[in-house]
Amino acid sequence: REKAFSEGRASAEALRAMYIEKGKTEEEADSLIQAHEWLKAHPEYKDVYASTVVTYLEPVKNLGYSLEDAGISLDLYLDYKERAAKCTGVDANGDGKTDSNSVKNQKMDVIDSLDLTSEQKDVMYFANGWAKSKLYTAPWH
Repeated sequence: REKAFSEGRASAEALRAMYIEKGKTEEEADSLIQAHEWLKAHPEYKDVYASTVVTYLEPVKNLGYSLEDAGISLDLYLDYKERAAKCTGVDANGDGKTDSNSVKNQKMDVIDSLDLTSEQKDVMYFANGWAKSKLYTAPWH
């Protein structure tokens, strides 16, 4: 039904019913429909998962606005996601365990390398769910 919706052959109500039937909450279903509508308006992103667009469009916790609202392009967000997925941390002390915060530090370095203002980098920081109390540790601060 997702493809049928994107091609205009199924209604939002039918898509919503399918999501709820598959165990999504009403809120989750509505967010996914919003993402599909965004994707219909941006056909250049036809290969992007709706769940990724949901994250891109939903307000970032503690901020009340989205990555899109902050002026961060979906292309840049996709680049971040791809690069952040490769952050595996380090074991500097050789104890066989990933050192505390090493994955986070690598991801913050990725954020810092992006062509964003420091305010936009803060939005990316919060989009990762990290604590405001540790924002000062970010390399752009």
